Amino acid sequence: MEAIYSEIFMDSDDEISRVTAADISREVDMSGDVSEGSSVSSVSDCSDEEDDVVISGRAPSGYNHSWLRDFSEVVGPIGLPDNISEVDMFRLFITDDVLNMLVTETNRYQGQVRAKKGADASLSHSFKKWKEVTADDMRSFIAVTLLMGLAPRSSYDLYWTTESLLEMPGFREIMSRNRFQAILSFLHLVDNTTAVPRGNPGYSKVFKIRPFVDALLPLVDESMIALKGRTNLMQYMPMKPSKWGMKAWALADSKTGYLWNWQLYLGKEDTHDPTQGLAHRVVTSLVAPLFKELVVNQTGACGTLQSNRRGVPAAVKAAKPKAGEHPISARDDNLLYISWCDKRPLKLITTAQDDNTFENHVRSKHHAANVRVVTKPCAVVSYTRHMGCVDRLDKQLTCYLLAHRTCKWWKKIYFYLLEACFVNSLVLWRAKYPGRVKAEKFRVQIARGLLALNQPRASSSFHGRRASYPPARISASHYPALNPK
Repeated sequence: MEAIYSEIFMDSDDEISRVTAADISREVDMSGDVSEGSSVSSVSDCSDEEDDVVISGRAPSGYNHSWLRDFSEVVGPIGLPDNISEVDMFRLFITDDVLNMLVTETNRYQGQVRAKKGADASLSHSFKKWKEVTADDMRSFIAVTLLMGLAPRSSYDLYWTTESLLEMPGFREIMSRNRFQAILSFLHLVDNTTAVPRGNPGYSKVFKIRPFVDALLPLVDESMIALKGRTNLMQYMPMKPSKWGMKAWALADSKTGYLWNWQLYLGKEDTHDPTQGLAHRVVTSLVAPLFKELVVNQTGACGTLQSNRRGVPAAVKAAKPKAGEHPISARDDNLLYISWCDKRPLKLITTAQDDNTFENHVRSKHHAANVRVVTKPCAVVSYTRHMGCVDRLDKQLTCYLLAHRTCKWWKKIYFYLLEACFVNSLVLWRAKYPGRVKAEKFRVQIARGLLALNQPRASSSFHGRRASYPPARISASHYPALNPK
C-alpha cells in the first residue's frame, strides 16, 4: 500500500453549582467569612497586551485541609501490555466485539432493505453486486476511513480516480470504490426491528447509535458535531466555528485531552425536573459518579460559575472588583467562592484551593519599569492550567476528521467517535512511549496494522489485455492496404 498523507464545548451553562436552596438563608451568616486583601495599585488602562515576565516565587498550593489529601499517585495509563503496537493500541477501543457488531448489523440491514424492496432489489446494481461483509472487509473500510482524513477530497470518487495527477493507487489496493460505497451505504450499528416506537416507555432518540456509544465509552464541556441535515437533535450555536450541528458533552482528562465519557445532547426533555437546568442534568449524569469517587479519595474540584446562580453568597454576587484589586472571597464549608478581575471579571467556585494569592509580574508600558504587579488567586492559576482539556481534544479531533457527506445524522456521530478512538489511542501511545510521534505517521501505522490482520487477497486478474491509446488498429502499421491477387 502506498503511504498516503473541526466541537466539545463551552457556553453559558458550564458552571457548577452545588449549593442548595437552603443555603441561601445562610448568606447573611457568611458575611464574617468574606475576605478582602489589602489593596494594591489599580491599573488605569489595562487594555494593552501584557505578557508574563516572572512569577514572584512559586504559587502556593493554597489548601491544607484535613479532608483533602496530598495527591502523589502515578498519573497516566496503567495495565498496557509491553511492546504493544499502534494497531493494538487502537484495538483497545475498536475491539473485535465492536468490529463484529458492525459486520453483523451491516449485513442484517442490507438483508432488511432487500426484503423490503422485494423484486425491485434485483434491478439495483448495489444489490446485484453485494457480498456479505466480513471482518476483513470492515477492517479495510475503517483503514480507508482513517487514511481519508490525511488527504481530504471533495468526493469519494477522487480517492479512486485514475487521473495521473490525482490518483492514489493505495486506495485501489485496499478495496474498490464500489465496495467502499456499498459498505458505507448499508453501514449499520443496531437491529432496526428492536426499535421502541416514539411515545412508548424505553423510546430513545439515539437508538441508532446507542450500542456503538455503549461499547466505546464505559470535565464537562460542550462540543459541536458539524451537521446540516434533518434531525430534531440539530442545534444552532452562532459563536461556534461549526454553527449548525449536534451538541455533545464530554468528560476529558485535563492534561492530555483523553476522552473518558461522552453524551449527546437530546434537546429539551420533559422527563427531567423543570427546576433543574441543563448544566445540572449534565453534571449529575456525567460527573456525579466521579465526584462521589473523588470525595472518597479526598480529591477536590474547581470551576467557573455565573454570579446570578442560586446559592452564590451575596458578597461574591455583588462584588465588582477592579483590575489590580485583591480578590473577594467567601466560604461555605468546603466551598470557596472567588470574585476577581484582571482584564475581565471572573468568578470561581472551588473545593481544592484556599483564598491564597501570589504576585505575578507582567509587562505594561503604562507602569514604572514597564512592569505591573498583579495579585492573582492561586485558584485561578490552577483553573487556567487545566481548563483547556476539551479544547485540546477538540483540536485533535477536527484535525483529521473528514466531513463525510451523509443524510444520516447518526453516521456523523459514528465517524466522530471513530476519530475519538484514534485520538485516545494516540494519547495512550504518547504516554507509554514519550518520544515524539507524529499523528500522521501513527495514523498510517494503524491503517497498515488493520490491513495486515486481513487474509491475503487473490490478486485481481484482467480478462483480456489492457486497451492502448491510441488503439493499435488505427496506428500507421495497421492502415488498410490493397491485397494483391
